[in-house]
Amino acid sequence: MVTPKGVIAIDAPPTVAGVAGKSIVEIIQDYTSQPVKWVIYSHHHLDHIGSAGQYPKNAEYICSKQTSKYVKARGAAPNCTLIVGDEYQLKVDKDHVVQLNYRGIVHTEGNLYIYVPSEKLLMLVDFVFPQWGPYHSMGMSSSLSKYYEAFPNVMAYDFQWYVGGHVDRIGSRQDVQVGKQLFDDIQTAMQQAFKTVNTTAVIESKGGYNGTNSFTVFRAITDAYTNECVKIVLQDMGWQTKLIDAAAYMDTHCFLMSEHINIDY
Repeated sequence: MVTPKGVIAIDAPPTVAGVAGKSIVEIIQDYTSQPVKWVIYSHHHLDHIGSAGQYPKNAEYICSKQTSKYVKARGAAPNCTLIVGDEYQLKVDKDHVVQLNYRGIVHTEGNLYIYVPSEKLLMLVDFVFPQWGPYHSMGMSSSLSKYYEAFPNVMAYDFQWYVGGHVDRIGSRQDVQVGKQLFDDIQTAMQQAFKTVNTTAVIESKGGYNGTNSFTVFRAITDAYTNECVKIVLQDMGWQTKLIDAAAYMDTHCFLMSEHINIDY
């Protein structure tokens, strides 16, 4: 966001230079001569903030207290100079405002909801991947219970545009609704798989329990559940063609869903 007093930058992915052939700072300079004055960390993972050291040292680096803990421990990005609680408003002037909220774990501890009211734009990274199938294990979700709780939190914002990170699409409210429908369908598919997979046959295929193969047998059972879930979601429910590359990580989503259902992961 370019303001009369400087640029507000959110994150600094190291991969930008490899894709664009320019650093994140050089890309910003294509749009404005204003210096970067504020840097917001969406969360602590280095695939999102690993190039933040390219920003000016005198910029204000803003993050949640949970993110600050990890950043300080790793030392791979500039430490946060402003640590926010559950709510914070970065207001440069009446036309340039960014609202920051922490509503608990979604993808990881400390991930911020970043909202720009003037643009009706919401950024929540590694949650929904607009028009694409999710990355590995529902975006490496720390907990599917917490992940699911984020959907009503997201939809409570008055947003038109959604930034999820990683993929090449800016999203919308519809993309978030699609993400929730996918979650619901995977859950339904796994519950169906629990009913249809013949676990006795799976156990017998491994020679039964012998006192030294409990994990092998359990792995065979969870693989059977997962494979059945994948088939239901992609083929029977049609998600193979509803999202880009939806099949790539569907087995990981289904496995995680089995853990979510069984142990409230």
